[in-house]
Amino acid sequence: MRRAGQAIRFPFLLTIPLLLALANTAAWATPVTTDHVTARLIPESAGVRPGGTLWVMLHLKIKEGWHTYWRNPGDSGEPPHIRWTLPQGVEAGDIQWPYPDPLPYGPLLNYGYSGEALHLVPLRLAQDWPEGKPVPIRAKVGWLACSDICVPEGGDFELTVTTAEGGPADESTAALFQKARARLPVKTGWTAGLDNAGDRIVLTVAGDGLNAGRIEKAAFFPYKWGVVEPSAPQTLRPAPNGLSLEMTRGQTPDSQRLDGVLVLTEALHDGPVTRAYEIAALAQSEKGAAAGAPAPASASGTGNAAGEAAAKIGVLKALLFAIVGGLILNLMPCVFPVLSMKAMALIRHAEQAPRTIRLHGVAYAAGVLSCFAVLAGLLIALKAGGEAAGWGFQLQSPAFVAVMAYLFFLLGLNLSGFFEIGGGAIGVGDRLAARGGYSGSYFTGVLAAVVSTPCTAPFMGVALGFALTQSAPVSLAVFLALGVGFALPYLLLTFVPALVRRLPRPGAWMERTRQFLAFPLYASAAWLVWVLSIQTGPDGVLAALAGMVLIAFGLWLWNTVRDAGPRGRLLGRSGTAVAVVAALALVAGLGIGSTPTAPQPAAGQSASGPKYERFSSERLAALRAGGKPVFVNMTAAWCITCLVNERVALSSAAVTEQFEAQGITYLKGDWTNGDPEITALLESFGRSGVPLYVLYGAGSTTPTLLPQLLTESLVLDALRDLSGKTKITAHTNRRSS
Repeated sequence: MRRAGQAIRFPFLLTIPLLLALANTAAWATPVTTDHVTARLIPESAGVRPGGTLWVMLHLKIKEGWHTYWRNPGDSGEPPHIRWTLPQGVEAGDIQWPYPDPLPYGPLLNYGYSGEALHLVPLRLAQDWPEGKPVPIRAKVGWLACSDICVPEGGDFELTVTTAEGGPADESTAALFQKARARLPVKTGWTAGLDNAGDRIVLTVAGDGLNAGRIEKAAFFPYKWGVVEPSAPQTLRPAPNGLSLEMTRGQTPDSQRLDGVLVLTEALHDGPVTRAYEIAALAQSEKGAAAGAPAPASASGTGNAAGEAAAKIGVLKALLFAIVGGLILNLMPCVFPVLSMKAMALIRHAEQAPRTIRLHGVAYAAGVLSCFAVLAGLLIALKAGGEAAGWGFQLQSPAFVAVMAYLFFLLGLNLSGFFEIGGGAIGVGDRLAARGGYSGSYFTGVLAAVVSTPCTAPFMGVALGFALTQSAPVSLAVFLALGVGFALPYLLLTFVPALVRRLPRPGAWMERTRQFLAFPLYASAAWLVWVLSIQTGPDGVLAALAGMVLIAFGLWLWNTVRDAGPRGRLLGRSGTAVAVVAALALVAGLGIGSTPTAPQPAAGQSASGPKYERFSSERLAALRAGGKPVFVNMTAAWCITCLVNERVALSSAAVTEQFEAQGITYLKGDWTNGDPEITALLESFGRSGVPLYVLYGAGSTTPTLLPQLLTESLVLDALRDLSGKTKITAHTNRRSS
């Protein structure tokens, strides 16, 4: 009996490893097989304890000649994605991406995997997960398989793991997970820096254990699409305590930060070894770069020092700058058309009670602050969404420009007496008239703030540049401070009775003045139509002018049926509504899905002033690398301050003579329809809008930033100062040689 018992017990013991292996295998989800990929969802173990982490692998076995993609696919493609369906208490982490292989295809270069792809994902189980309760896991996975063609594929996976201690993985599973982890980039204590050199990006890496002499091959794969040109070669060079890798800028470069994976192949005694390292490189200021080596010529990086200074001014100084900038903004030419309405409102209310006058001031300030708050919210939302937007961004929309032209035209017709706004309120009573006046003051404030956006005042650019790099509450506070400064002069007038009493008394002259002041509004409408011609060409101009005719016709209808019967008034007002809607419909789609029809020429010359070339980061970098002096003017057709500066300060014979005498190359950038390169340069100087004037000396690493309001003497002084510095530099170089 004893032998029999032993005989029975021995084969039973042999089945235990087999049962454990079957338990692990049963935890795997059923594979999904497509025409080009066999996909499996594999848990590292069959169980996970409450509060623990279970690693799961998405394993893609790829048909020969086909490939899938990394998180940044390179020139084309799409990375795999997983949509989890998990019970409450189970949380999935991010996909861990093994370093990719370069996958050339003609002139393109993609980042991805051929043969197989091993993607790890951590699943975390809550600490309070009931003991013994199984953990169901469901996932919907999609991937793009490509060869000469690309085929989207995918599948659904289900598996269940226990809350008991999972047994050890079988050898094949353990080998797969070990293989995947060997290709994951590791974090290091290395120091990484970023230099921008025109169309080139230089990544420098230094640290212990990094021996550039042993490195046979290096490749950098950025996490973010567009910051580096995938198909361009990457040049490896030794650097102090490390290496440098020179790459070509991509379509959407980030001049401040570069994150990604650096893959190095080192020559060791046992043969070459390839490892991947996670890199986070920050832009170096010119001061810091100059401490170790000459700073490279840069398009967007040249302003890093100025941009960092703007970012470090602090909240209190930014608020002060915003208030001062808002005060000065009242003097900008783009606000002048509305000054007439503000002046007329003050004169009209001069004889009213002080309390009423003060309430008009408060209503006007509320309108200004409301508009600036909305602008801040839009800019914050656009920035959060990754859009390149700055001050005056709405004027880059042809439809918005056309609607603004309509508004100025409508207000001009009102001041000319063609129609009356709120005429029915006249004589109804002081209380009703006052109420109507308060709303009028409010909307005058809104309008004044809207039309101020094409202009940038001194101090304002630095404040807004700071605001757009901060959290949403700080950004909003800076914008509201700008609104406070903008509203302050009118608010002070209404709160100081002595100032109001100094205004002229109302009389017959007011009607003539009112009609005369309509002409700046007509001029503003004409200017906006001109801006529209640059943005959209003749078709946009025709649409806007036709819309103005419809608006005038609608107002004529409104006035014609004013004394008609109920049916006639209804028909006339319906016709007016149809005309206005038709006018808006004509311009609603302007600029959508099209490119500007009248782009800035590659080179040219205005009626007077120095010759200019079209701005590009490549051209600026080349000029600076060649030691040439450069003047950069960032402008826009809708920026009245820019246009005035060009006529007053940049087009004189004396300025032209200095440009020619010093051999200064004049680069002009047009931001009318937006431009990523111009936006990058603006941000590098801590600015969020135009104008921007930068003067680079021959061989100088520190640019001179000119004020946003220019005079001829100010420009000439800067040019003479530049000439003096150039002579000193040349003399020093001769002595050194």
